Amino acid sequence: MKTIIVVIPPKPLSGLSVCLAAWEGRLKASVATSDTIPLGGETMQVPATNSAPGRFAPLRFDGIVLMDGFEGQRHPLNDPVGTDLLQAYDRQRVLVAAAGDSCLVLARAGLLLGKQATTSPVSAAIEVLRGHGGIYNASPIVRSGWLITADGTNMAAFANAIAESLKV
Repeated sequence: MKTIIVVIPPKPLSGLSVCLAAWEGRLKASVATSDTIPLGGETMQVPATNSAPGRFAPLRFDGIVLMDGFEGQRHPLNDPVGTDLLQAYDRQRVLVAAAGDSCLVLARAGLLLGKQATTSPVSAAIEVLRGHGGIYNASPIVRSGWLITADGTNMAAFANAIAESLKV
């Protein structure tokens, strides 16, 4: 069974439960958060300083998914170590997916440069995406090779796009 790491905000939105339900029996999701919350299954803590990025290495997981709800700058992977980690997934052509404002973390890491992508459908988010070289596409789900971005409006479709990309 393929395994992905799902990075969630301290107070996960309902999108997480929708995704976990869609992946049940098809995909193992290890959940990582910057806070400690009981979710069942494997839960890892993302240190505020990202001092242990090896735990999230692309050779250990078949993909990384950044859930919505971090409100931009507070995302635990929005720092140089997180950027290196996301770029490692990208270099290995391992699935990288993000929903809502978490798409901006991919843009800031340079993963969306010159690529079609979506984000939260608000002008500030769209401008950040474009400002980092992404080509905004208003579709709810946008696939560009091994990268998947979602505007956060249909988390079931996002979960299914991830499962389809991993052929599970």
